[in-house]
Amino acid sequence: DINNPSIGIYSSTSGNSIINANKINTGDNSVGIYSKDGTVTQNGDINTGNAGTGIYASGGLVNLNNGSSINVGSNEAVAVYAVNGAGITNNNSGITLGNKSIGFVLESGSTLTNNGSITLGDENIFVYGNGAGTVTSSNLAAISATGSNNIVFYTVNGGNVVNNSSITILIRFNVLESI
Repeated sequence: DINNPSIGIYSSTSGNSIINANKINTGDNSVGIYSKDGTVTQNGDINTGNAGTGIYASGGLVNLNNGSSINVGSNEAVAVYAVNGAGITNNNSGITLGNKSIGFVLESGSTLTNNGSITLGDENIFVYGNGAGTVTSSNLAAISATGSNNIVFYTVNGGNVVNNSSITILIRFNVLESI
């Protein structure tokens, strides 16, 4: 049920720490990790189904470490969904998106420091920000859009994008930035 998803790891206590060093597999409309005002360290693998979310963070910090992965299904699935000023750091985690899915959703002042490469398929958004803080993508990251109808950075209602990544768009109908 989309209104009552299954959740792999749940923490609603401020200051708690979650370390995922193994696998979390969830189905459609489910969440791999939910954290409120805590710290998430992602060292393992998270796999979600269609319309699922890999990590949902309300406040706090999320660290996606080198060698970890988040694989999400199609139909508006999200790798990392951050609200309420959550700080996200992607240190070269492998992120794989199904069609019509999003890498990072950042709302209400949430930020992203991206040091990881990604290849977008069809109808993907790499970063969607609604009232986000600053999105920084470093020169360590390579972003490729090989399918059609992709958006690399899409922000509304404020937010800043600082892009130092190489971006390669191979098919038309892709958008680099919409601010």
